[in-house]
Amino acid sequence: ATPDDLKHLYARVERRLRPDTWLVIAGSLPPPCTGEVYRALIEQVERAGAGSVLDADGPVVRDVLDGGGRPTLIKMNADEFSRISGAPVGTEDEVLDAAEAIRRLGVPSVVVTRGGSGAVAVTAEGEYRVRIPRIQVVSARGAGDAFLAGLLFGLRRNETWPEALRRAGAA
Repeated sequence: ATPDDLKHLYARVERRLRPDTWLVIAGSLPPPCTGEVYRALIEQVERAGAGSVLDADGPVVRDVLDGGGRPTLIKMNADEFSRISGAPVGTEDEVLDAAEAIRRLGVPSVVVTRGGSGAVAVTAEGEYRVRIPRIQVVSARGAGDAFLAGLLFGLRRNETWPEALRRAGAA
């Protein structure tokens, strides 16, 4: 991405941000971009009074956090989360402890999806465990995206965290 490409991206995002919107910043960055791109987007969202979600792999998230970026919400799967936590995160309690450590950095909410084991969330309102029904998994492709869509749909409708997380787990 060239500097002109980035200016164009930032301008397009800025035109669309409203206080009641969420910007999902997801995936990897094309070289030579660094976490600075995501940090700039998070700052734009903050200035607009909107919400930002960072849904990316561990190294990108670590780069954003180390550079001072503080999204409204970080959502990762357990594998991605283990790459930034610096400690084992195999058990639910280990995930909750590591998520709370990220929250103490200034990230209001951290959600970690755990495949068939559900998800956990640490927010200013409390810690939550999401249980999902046992199903036969044919493919997990898109499951995290569906979870996040359900969560943001609920939060945008002013549902409580438990309600929004139930919706996310169902999605």
